[in-house]
Amino acid sequence: MTNSNGLYRQTIYYPYSWGLHFARGSALDIAVEASSTYEVAGMGDVPHLDIAATIDSAGGTIAVFILNRDLKNARSAELAWEGGTPGKFESAWVLTGDDLKAVNGFDAPERVKPVAGAKPATSSTSTKIDVPPRSYSVYQWRLS
Repeated sequence: MTNSNGLYRQTIYYPYSWGLHFARGSALDIAVEASSTYEVAGMGDVPHLDIAATIDSAGGTIAVFILNRDLKNARSAELAWEGGTPGKFESAWVLTGDDLKAVNGFDAPERVKPVAGAKPATSSTSTKIDVPPRSYSVYQWRLS
C-alpha cells in the first residue's frame, strides 16, 4: 500500500512472495503422517501441520513450506529424506505473532513481518524442524 508519505507491505505479501521466490521447479510428492490433529465440524480431524515442498533441479534448491495451525503450541515436523539429505542449508523464514488480527499500516509498516528461522537439526536421513504456534514458515536447502 502506498500514499504520498510512504508505503507498507500487507501481511499477505510475505506468503505470496515466498511462493514466488522459493517455490520453483516441481512439487514434491510428500506423505504427511500427522501425530497431532484437531476437530473441525463437518471435516473431522485435521492435522495441525500442513506441509508442501518443491524441488528446482535447474536452480539446485529444495524448499519446504510449513503451516502450523495450532494456536497455542509449537509443533515438530520430521522430514524423512528418501534419496538422502539435501545439501547445504540455505535459509529459513518464519511469519508468526501473538495477534492473528494484527496488520501493517502507515503508522506501523513492520508490525507483521517474518523473522529468520533457526537452522533445523539434520542427520544422515532426516531433518527435524520445530515450528512455532500460529506460523507459516519456509526452509530452503541447496541440492548436493
